[in-house]
Amino acid sequence: MKWIILVLEAESKNEDIKFFVVVEDKFYVAARRFLGKPAVKQNNVQCLRAVLQISKISRFFGNKLIKNRNKIYKISIEFNYRYVKNPLDKDVCKITVNDVCQGTGFRLFGNLVLTNAHLFKQRDIPAVFYCADLHPQTGDFTCTVELIAMNNELDYAILQLNSREEKRPGALQKFGPVPLNGEVHIIGYPAGELKVDRGNIIEKERREQAVNDHLQLHKDRNIVDSIQRQGIQDIIMGGKQADKVVTYSTSTMPHGSSGSPVFDANGRVFGLHTGGFWYDHEKSRKIVMAYSHPLLNIFKDFVSKLKENGNYNLLERIEEEAQENKYLERILYAVLADDPDEPMEID
Repeated sequence: MKWIILVLEAESKNEDIKFFVVVEDKFYVAARRFLGKPAVKQNNVQCLRAVLQISKISRFFGNKLIKNRNKIYKISIEFNYRYVKNPLDKDVCKITVNDVCQGTGFRLFGNLVLTNAHLFKQRDIPAVFYCADLHPQTGDFTCTVELIAMNNELDYAILQLNSREEKRPGALQKFGPVPLNGEVHIIGYPAGELKVDRGNIIEKERREQAVNDHLQLHKDRNIVDSIQRQGIQDIIMGGKQADKVVTYSTSTMPHGSSGSPVFDANGRVFGLHTGGFWYDHEKSRKIVMAYSHPLLNIFKDFVSKLKENGNYNLLERIEEEAQENKYLERILYAVLADDPDEPMEID
């Protein structure tokens, strides 16, 4: 199932208005029901821009000011249901921003998708996207997508897809703590292809040795400089990120795997794969180590934001999904217990 979303911003005196366009084999102009125009059939961005700038748009919105008419955003979110073998893969999706930045995301439950915030960094992505059309040949459909939470420090973003699959379960029920050691599994889309990779936890105390083990294989100063420029010192003991991330070995290429879920040997998902430290050698890319942000930290920040914003409807939905997960229930209790007006009840 594939959501492809183009976004064009517009503004009025009273409110922000967004134009949204869907592209599949051909363009669908979401505003056509207002404009009385048929769907655009040329697969050409310049043609699309011309359609969006026609005078009928101005007449429809009267004196409202339309700005940034040449700034079109495209977000693609694809769940590959037809070719997966592992049931866990069905919750993992490929995310593409403007046909350039590519990453991975995964379904928390229903229509909530978790991914990395850095996929949207410096791309000026609006908070709300809108499209609505059912592709007649493939059954793929588009929908309203809202960015409901983001934290750059924890590097996460949560998107809400207002589609028809509101009751679908996801990975949230499988959230668990960071394992002390052992094997890990990463499910993502490195280089745009679905892949399951395996690695092992690199404990905080062993990170420096893991780096040295790689460097001892090469005497090239450029390799040392390369991984240092990537900030590897920040995750070594004493570094500013050392206590905030989980590290592990992996062979997964960094590009495209950001936002992947990381599972322990028991099938608990504990991390949001965020990046890695690598170098190029003999026409291949070597991964020193990869890292992720603990999902329980992300969950706590997310529900805290929902509480601050008074979004109790979504909090109630999260409580339902968190039932029988003692790790999530503890966090919910800690966040919500001090709110005397909180309508939710947690045993």
